[in-house]
Amino acid sequence: DDIITSYPGTCRRMSSDARQQRMKEREFAWRLDCGKALERLDAPLSWLDGHGRRHALMPDQDVIIARRDIGVSYHLATVIDDADQGITHIIRGEDLKDSLPIHRLLQALLGLPEPVYIHHRLVRDVEGRRLAKRSGATTLAGLRQLGVSAAALRHFLMHSPDLIWPDIENEPGFLKALADGSTDILGSPV
Repeated sequence: DDIITSYPGTCRRMSSDARQQRMKEREFAWRLDCGKALERLDAPLSWLDGHGRRHALMPDQDVIIARRDIGVSYHLATVIDDADQGITHIIRGEDLKDSLPIHRLLQALLGLPEPVYIHHRLVRDVEGRRLAKRSGATTLAGLRQLGVSAAALRHFLMHSPDLIWPDIENEPGFLKALADGSTDILGSPV
């Protein structure tokens, strides 16, 4: 799992030769020095929420962006994929909000467009466990196979705002797109 975890910076002061030697001898991780990265930006790092409000961000630790054993990290792959697909609005669970500072930093460093972010509550089962693919929860494809229509799912989302999105009534563009059945607001199915 490459979600942001604490890193004490133990390898930050290694010489170039020592780094090259370590990369030859054993597994290694390529970390982004967030302090140095922030110094390269022309403006303070921030993000735009679905209400048009801007929020300051400050990544507080270095983060892995590639490892020998996995290639690129979730963070780097996500920001590049979103930009490549022309994603303008990112709607995801609140469990991924902690990844936002590094995503915005990578977007700024790479000159990628800044999407609007909306984080919703996690959908949970009757016992309070979050519904996730990794735990075998039903997917959108599974709902389609069970005969649940897109219209029924939209109806559920629009009429259950407290379940996942307590402030959904303040997202008129999103609500209109849902009501109209527009798929323009959604990325590719996963």
